[in-house]
Amino acid sequence: MNQVLWESHPEVCFWALNNQYSMKFNKHKPAGYQERLQILEDISQHLHLHVDFDIIITQFPRSQVQKDDLLDAWALALTATGRVGPFQTFPEIPTFDAMHIPQRIVYSIPPPNQEIGGLSHK
Repeated sequence: MNQVLWESHPEVCFWALNNQYSMKFNKHKPAGYQERLQILEDISQHLHLHVDFDIIITQFPRSQVQKDDLLDAWALALTATGRVGPFQTFPEIPTFDAMHIPQRIVYSIPPPNQEIGGLSHK
């Protein structure tokens, strides 16, 4: 059986979704939370996905998971769908671990001419 293992990181996904710009604010601060939430809502709307984050956050007690961790999971899930844009990796040519599993971080950049997170992807 041919298995594929992909690895990603939420901040890399946010960078990619934000027109390859780093987030301006720390994710643990209100401004950083809002910045990330807006990007995810915009891309979800563009992909015609209805996500009611207010309902989602009520399903998990803060003692189990923080709101910013749910945003991270959302960014990773959107990327994993493959609907944001083609998968890209860094490094472009991966190294391999002892089990011959490629070591790379995967992300997707929205195609040009999309308005995501208040930034035009041109």
